[in-house]
Amino acid sequence: MNFTDWIKESAFNKRSNIVFSLDLTCYPPRNSIKRFYRKVCTLLKKVLPNVCAVKIGWPTMIPLTFYGKGKLVIEMIHEHDTPVIFDAKITDVKHTNEKVIEHLINAGIDAVTAMPTIGIEDALDMVSEKLRKHGKGLIIVSHMSHSGARLVFGTFFKEFLEIAVKLNADGVVIGATYPKKLKEASEILPDSVKIYAVGIGAQGGSIEQAITNGADYLIIGRAIYESKYPDRASLKLRNIAIKFVKALS
Repeated sequence: MNFTDWIKESAFNKRSNIVFSLDLTCYPPRNSIKRFYRKVCTLLKKVLPNVCAVKIGWPTMIPLTFYGKGKLVIEMIHEHDTPVIFDAKITDVKHTNEKVIEHLINAGIDAVTAMPTIGIEDALDMVSEKLRKHGKGLIIVSHMSHSGARLVFGTFFKEFLEIAVKLNADGVVIGATYPKKLKEASEILPDSVKIYAVGIGAQGGSIEQAITNGADYLIIGRAIYESKYPDRASLKLRNIAIKFVKALS
């Protein structure tokens, strides 16, 4: 099953369009890694029933991978029949990207984010081809959620969407803090390119605005993992999202 089909099935089975953004981190000494690994596993067990996918960022993967626990976390998520997106934000030349993608595929990652700023030729073309060959997903970061994103992403937003379409990408990331951009993307993109809204909660993005402006999936991190009860927080957010999805149907 390819990535797009898997996340769609996961969303249906769990009645959730929430992608959990795992960006926890820790700093060695080495003996702290074991505690961090246990903390990540405990958190995931609480959250996984309420989310359709997990997006793992560099802050989490660097300490886990350098000390040999990263693949174990991926395997654990897969045991809960949930796909894993690695927020790699691929942004290099062809031969370097190829090595990175090969490692990520071997590690069991199901989809990868990439930056459109590197262009298609001798860069994203290889990334797309390699991922597609193995049934893995490509998600293009078309607009980020922070205020400084206006400078580049605001200027070249349509061009970045066009890159996603040309690559037949599985999705695009757009900041929920820019609801007009979500709306614009929903009017331009084909149904095959799904919209992942990021920056919901801690950065001020709204679930209601994201869904009503065309987001297919909601990427949420701190509002869940910084909660005292992440299981309750993820369930509450899932239920809020369900109401707005129903209201639109």
